Amino acid sequence: MTSANAERTGAVQGSWEHDNGLIQSVSDVQRRRSACGSQFGPNVLIAVSERVNEPSGAESAILSHRADSVAYLILNRPECRNALRSEHWMRLRDLALAAAQDDVAAVVLRGSRTTFCAGSDVREWHDASPEMVDSTFRSMEEALQAVEAIPVPTIAVVEGAALGAGCELVIACDVGLCTLDAQIGMPVVRLGIRPSPAFAGRLCASVGKSRARWLLYGGEIVAGGEAAAIGLCTRAVASDHLEAALTDWLQQICGQPRDAIVAAKLATGLGQATVAPDDQWRHASQAMAGRVEAFVRGKRDPMEGTTGVTQ
Repeated sequence: MTSANAERTGAVQGSWEHDNGLIQSVSDVQRRRSACGSQFGPNVLIAVSERVNEPSGAESAILSHRADSVAYLILNRPECRNALRSEHWMRLRDLALAAAQDDVAAVVLRGSRTTFCAGSDVREWHDASPEMVDSTFRSMEEALQAVEAIPVPTIAVVEGAALGAGCELVIACDVGLCTLDAQIGMPVVRLGIRPSPAFAGRLCASVGKSRARWLLYGGEIVAGGEAAAIGLCTRAVASDHLEAALTDWLQQICGQPRDAIVAAKLATGLGQATVAPDDQWRHASQAMAGRVEAFVRGKRDPMEGTTGVTQ
């Protein structure tokens, strides 16, 4: 771990432990209680809900809690489909670095309500300089790398949309569990945003070059069933089976010796091509400013004209 990362981890470690027990709502705790299973203690989250904290700012945008040996990171901006700004990416980075130092057996990343993550909040880029846009992308990449560096299995649980940076988050996790009606893809070219070389490399590793190009060239968005078939996710299930499927995965993972699981993750990561840093990459194209302005003013929806959503 670099000294900078160690510094960030130390700074957030208290926050991580303070955040243990955070949950977005009591109703959500109740809805997910049955997903805990006997191994994780069916009453753990209910007990935790009695000490819900009300964080503010970036802290409220990404919540964290721990149930026995599983850590949960919850994207919590439902008013904008969990789209994240620069400060939220930094918050996610810090929580991921802290989780990497914890003794958990698995980390679950999911969105609040019924949406995973609609990507970056492009309203942040309205009238922003190209340098500001690139700074956000650097914060995003740091968060993605921190998630990838967690030594235990990471699971993306996808309901609703996982678009743009949300799709990147799914791929940064080890495995993805999505609903059949989830929508996953990279429609960023529709806003004139140049896809990150780092993300393109991850996407190629997940689905192969040909499919990666197909997804990127047209800004394609696919439904959960196809996402699982092509490798964007690991498994797709009906919405009412999602929690049971997650419980099954967690029981399988947590039932194995932790050091063996950590070694398996390390071994499967060896041999993967390293991705060049994005520091010199300009993400804002000439077309971006006008398209972002149109989107912010409600004149253009990047989902408009979508033909790639499969049922």
